[in-house]
Amino acid sequence: MAERPLDAQHQFLEQALRESEDRYRRLLASVTDYVYTVELKGGQPVRTIHSPGCVRVTGYTAQEYAADPQLWIRMVDRRDRKAVVEQATRVRSGMEVKPIEHRIIHKDGTTRWVRNIPVRRYNEQGTFIAYDGLISDITAYKQAEEAKIREQ
Repeated sequence: MAERPLDAQHQFLEQALRESEDRYRRLLASVTDYVYTVELKGGQPVRTIHSPGCVRVTGYTAQEYAADPQLWIRMVDRRDRKAVVEQATRVRSGMEVKPIEHRIIHKDGTTRWVRNIPVRRYNEQGTFIAYDGLISDITAYKQAEEAKIREQ
């Protein structure tokens, strides 16, 4: 690169940067996961924060979740609400918690499958203060699984 005139080097670097940014944008657009955090006080939820990626999975923005504290459970398919509530209760109570797969109703009305993996968070004194969750859209996997079952 040292042999190129400065203008050519500058153009080359700008093009490389644009290509890198484009790859990064495409990568982010393909992510089908998002993180949420439930902050606790006295073992009870006081605030839930959803990362911006929630809109790709659920159709709802972080602001919509903040404005409606019950949205997280209302969007869960009625057939799966009991399991989702039980998972949240277990994580808050300190019991063993396993990931669960359940259906949600996307903002556009379609049913999606997600995997919910909660992880407890403790402060420096060892007090349980919050839990983080990873929500992964597994709809394509579940559809392929169902198609395979129908073929048998």
